[in-house]
Amino acid sequence: GTRIYMSWLSGPMLFVSIIICTTWTFWTLSVADHQWNAIYQINHQTSYCKPDFTEHPNCVRVNTESDACFEAAIGAGIVYDEDCEKSCVEVYDGCLNSFILWIGPLLVGFCLFALSFVCTFMRASTPE
Repeated sequence: GTRIYMSWLSGPMLFVSIIICTTWTFWTLSVADHQWNAIYQINHQTSYCKPDFTEHPNCVRVNTESDACFEAAIGAGIVYDEDCEKSCVEVYDGCLNSFILWIGPLLVGFCLFALSFVCTFMRASTPE
């Protein structure tokens, strides 16, 4: 029973994986704002992550304890406060949350692609 179901499942998994990967690639390449670049990265990491000031203590915004001395907005670029170095963007280097969310659909597509071949090799042997 399970092997018959698994052999039937390989085709739909392959089809869905191709659709997901193709759609994600088209979405990423169609608009520059969808690509993983420095502005997109900083914009989303400031929303989802806390900055790590251990290696860059001079990057804390004046009169705050937890905000970085710069802001990023899609379309406006990275806006630095006065006396803020460009290396301050490194306070978010340890955060991969937004990258995982961005790349997630492609990873799902690759997993489905691999699972479609696993299902193919688990087909029940047919008597000759």
